[in-house]
Amino acid sequence: MPEGLPTATALIEQKAVTFFSIDTDVIQSHGYKFGEGALHALAFQRPQWFHIQLTEVVEQEVMAHRMDTVTKAIHVVQ
Repeated sequence: MPEGLPTATALIEQKAVTFFSIDTDVIQSHGYKFGEGALHALAFQRPQWFHIQLTEVVEQEVMAHRMDTVTKAIHVVQ
């Protein structure tokens, strides 16, 4: 067992980590826009074997957050 904590660089170079997930707050702060900007750029800043995964929990949270915005907009219109 290695001593201490490995660095992110070491984990990536050794391919010990093959994916990461993005927190709901990060997705929300970038306006849910995966087709442009920082969220879009993630796909081009990673090795091909390193994947971005949207977990079920994050997917549910994003859907709920987006629905909150829609619900609030509907109440303003009514």
